[in-house]
Amino acid sequence: MGVNVLDMQAPDFEQKFVDACKNIGAALIVNHGISPELIKAAYDEWLPATGGFFALSEEEKRKHHWREKSIECEDPEVGFYPLGSEMGSEHHDHNKGTKNENEYYHVKPGVPGSYPNTGSFENTKQLAQANKDFVLKLLGILTKHGPSKENAPYFTDLVESLSADKWSTFRWLHYPPYNAPGDPEEDVELIKVHKDKGCLTTVVSPSTSGLCVEDRDGTFHQVPQQAGAIIAQIGEGLELMSGDYYYAGRHTVRGKRKNLNKDRVSAARFWHFKPEVQLSDTVTNGDMMTEYWRKKGLEVRAS
Repeated sequence: MGVNVLDMQAPDFEQKFVDACKNIGAALIVNHGISPELIKAAYDEWLPATGGFFALSEEEKRKHHWREKSIECEDPEVGFYPLGSEMGSEHHDHNKGTKNENEYYHVKPGVPGSYPNTGSFENTKQLAQANKDFVLKLLGILTKHGPSKENAPYFTDLVESLSADKWSTFRWLHYPPYNAPGDPEEDVELIKVHKDKGCLTTVVSPSTSGLCVEDRDGTFHQVPQQAGAIIAQIGEGLELMSGDYYYAGRHTVRGKRKNLNKDRVSAARFWHFKPEVQLSDTVTNGDMMTEYWRKKGLEVRAS
């Protein structure tokens, strides 16, 4: 079992996508209707090689630091997170306290002023809307083919439950060249093994390979690298709401040391439920996210 490439226009796409979300929790989707030209143009607004945001000096990037940006935008998550500012996850592999090898910028399309003021980011904004249209189609499919009320009493219409603009975060990640000394054949983790919270995560066409996801048997699989494709992965909130019908697999970004000597940029969109959405007898999505933010040291109120 691996991460399959699925054609969204194929007659059997719905069933194959649902099967993937039940067994490995992820799929790589092509022919999804978002133009490769738009994807490239959006990436150019962030890539160091094209003079994007991550080409700025540390001093300039830190002018958009999340601690200041969050006050400006009245949203504690938006803004720039410097290299090494995110700690590893608590998920089983003793990652807590370790640092990920990336820097990133959080955009919330529904929060005014959350984009950097270093450019218009018009292509990124168009991509955000196209990505939203795309994910609503996926959630419609997952709702249609979801579990029974008997097995998952809190499972509900995923499209209606989504907070697409205010809570759902667009994270532009930059992994700088990794030049630490060591065995060139050694596998290096750039981001620690973890699961994503919320409903669904989509990653639009990473600039290089490296993403690995874990199936239900505990085996990690490399996600194929295909230009223009979009990765979709189940989040823990949807796993809980569906009574484990849909599977939220752990994942990481890794590669051989010898292959990590160039920039890697990816665009991850974390799609979250509205805070009041009930995931189980005792947990709302607001509860889950508040606990997650508390562990990350963010003072976010689920409202």
